[in-house]
Amino acid sequence: MSLDPEMPSSDVHDRGQQELSTGNQHDSGHREPHVKKITDPLVSVTTSTGEQDDGIPQIHSPTPASATEGGREVNPKVLHVSNIEQSIDEHSLEDLFAMAGPVQSIRMLPDRQRTGFSYAFIQYGDEKAAKLAQHALDGRVLNNNPIKIRYAFQSQQAIKDSENYTNIFVGDLSSEVNDEILSKAFHRFGSMVEARVMWDMTTGRSRSYGFVSFKDPSDAARALQQMDGEWLGSRPIRCNWAQRSQFTPRKSTSPTHYEQLVRQAASWQTTIYIGNLSPYTTFGDLLQLLQTMGFVVDLKHNAEKGYAFAKYDTHERAAMAIVNFQGCRLGGRVLRCGWGKS
Repeated sequence: MSLDPEMPSSDVHDRGQQELSTGNQHDSGHREPHVKKITDPLVSVTTSTGEQDDGIPQIHSPTPASATEGGREVNPKVLHVSNIEQSIDEHSLEDLFAMAGPVQSIRMLPDRQRTGFSYAFIQYGDEKAAKLAQHALDGRVLNNNPIKIRYAFQSQQAIKDSENYTNIFVGDLSSEVNDEILSKAFHRFGSMVEARVMWDMTTGRSRSYGFVSFKDPSDAARALQQMDGEWLGSRPIRCNWAQRSQFTPRKSTSPTHYEQLVRQAASWQTTIYIGNLSPYTTFGDLLQLLQTMGFVVDLKHNAEKGYAFAKYDTHERAAMAIVNFQGCRLGGRVLRCGWGKS
């Protein structure tokens, strides 16, 4: 069986994709079918809406982009296993998957989208064992639930470093925007060198934000001024500087502590936990601080409970973030950091 990096169709379509607005209603009360064309100087997406005889609007939303369209590759040695009933533990799952070959590491996590279920990452030492397990065990029924197996995505690579490039944060991206669309929208600003959408490496769907890098700071400033609030795809985007932090993490890093942290978790683990956050700390405050250690692929912030999970682009950057942010003060509180569970 050949390796197919494409996502299953069920993972590609976003259950929570945003609905587009319906057509304008005339004074007579009669609603005419309406075509709304959203344009950018280099990018255009057409969406249409109308109304059926029973009064239910017809909505045609753009197809969400997937991580494979952004150039992301699968890891042929790591499997993503979902639909695992929560009573099944790591040892039982490892025993099952060991039939294909020695399991190097296994990490099981609770599925926050489905109560009572878990998902897992299983890493093999070679590609043949992973391929055999995927072929033999996909659909295997465990506790009356068929498990689903596919290859996990490789971790995203960071875009340009902030010492030699100026980076812009682009938020509120619609689900159909991929790297190519984002790049075309900003390409007219001279020294643009790279544009990347941030993807959820589990689902393959967009995180609705990305980064654009420029060689010339003046081009970045011009792009920020002109593109903030402009339409891209099916909604307006918001732009800001990617790195303008008022916080200074601790610079002293123990090589021994860093090396211990790197070895403490599997190489695919790039998520860290940040605790003891002040209730006044905003998502933006936290993102600014975390980006001083590298590009953040995903950030989940629970302001009410005072903690967050941040996913970095590489295992090494995540370990460095833990070392630097442990004991760092933010919002008048001393942060607690460690490897995350999701």
